[in-house]
Amino acid sequence: MVRKRFGTPLGRREFLRRSGIGVAAITVGSGWLAACASEDGGGGGGGGGQSGEPFKLGALIPLTGIETHVGQSMLVSTEIAVEEINAAGGVLGRPIELVVEDEASDPAVAVEKAKKLINEEGVTFIVGTLISAVRNAVVEFTRPAGVPLFNPTYYEGGLCGPYFLSTGALPNQQIDPFVPWLVENHGSSFYLIGSDYVWPRGSFAHLKRGLEALGGTVVGEEYVPFGVTDFSAEIGRILDAKPDVLYPLIAGVDGITFWKQLAGFDFRGTRASHSVSEAIVQALDPETASGIVTAAPYFMALDNPANEKFLETYLARSPAKYVDTFGEGLYDAVHMFALGAERAGTFETDPLMEGLKGVEFDAPQGRIRIDPATLHTSHAFHVAVVRGNDWDQFEIVHSEEGIEPAADCGAA
Repeated sequence: MVRKRFGTPLGRREFLRRSGIGVAAITVGSGWLAACASEDGGGGGGGGGQSGEPFKLGALIPLTGIETHVGQSMLVSTEIAVEEINAAGGVLGRPIELVVEDEASDPAVAVEKAKKLINEEGVTFIVGTLISAVRNAVVEFTRPAGVPLFNPTYYEGGLCGPYFLSTGALPNQQIDPFVPWLVENHGSSFYLIGSDYVWPRGSFAHLKRGLEALGGTVVGEEYVPFGVTDFSAEIGRILDAKPDVLYPLIAGVDGITFWKQLAGFDFRGTRASHSVSEAIVQALDPETASGIVTAAPYFMALDNPANEKFLETYLARSPAKYVDTFGEGLYDAVHMFALGAERAGTFETDPLMEGLKGVEFDAPQGRIRIDPATLHTSHAFHVAVVRGNDWDQFEIVHSEEGIEPAADCGAA
């Protein structure tokens, strides 16, 4: 385990040394940058000095594996939230001590790391995970253990439960509004291709229901295993089908490989996917990235004071000069945890869970609120057209605010 206390930001070389591949755990505790006040929607923090013992907050983040390209940005976003909270006095007079484990985008590894956090580190609250296979495996352990997991990433839905919270969007907050916009602006025949696991399959089930209701058609649907390096056969079938909209949900670095290879073919339809973010396009050349249509609760290009403040801090310290909805979701989750604990007046799990219900926060994406019934947050929804391979080349062309989570958490 590597332990560090924040007084000044780490330099790029030291940050990479401490948080790169091979790091087992990172512990953070101290300093806060700005205030966002309790229940009226600012941020967590008890004010005054820090006199109590540190409270250990666990984090499961993919620092290695298929999602490494976003893991570092998720880590930095989490650290920034902890620094802000601690600089404002901590939570209930206690600093947060962040204990990070690399879940490696591997369900078995993630469960072992969750066990380590709980059984060895004494953690009673965890933020993090990314891919659905990892999330589902971890929930199977944390739920019966009575340890809350605060998920930061969009997913296929269906995880309502007393100890599961989410700042990640449900299908009704991301897919459901995106499909009508695509049909209206780009056509009604879709080709769906995804990685062969629960997230693409569950997400496409929601997409197909919405598309069918609009009179649209799916002209192709297929799933590929992890680790594919040659997509030429799949791309050939896509070209033969001639869809109006190609909609890939291919996870992690495999998705980057797909977009690069597709650029070598003469595809004439619209390329769209809610999985394309700042972390993806920075790995593409500008010509390949340009024209992709995406949708998310958060983009770096959003113009509001909370996002300006977040990005000023983030870009000054992160070796990865991009952050997407996953990092923003973790930043939000840590702040909302702090707000809920202050509201409850305790870190004891069940009263804390009650304290989190209805908590609001002025997030970089806009004001969000934890729905008391589902424990998922409300969300903004934005459609962006990518104009290049940098974060400021996302042109936001449509926005909606305050979409509430589905009452059934998007259960299939």
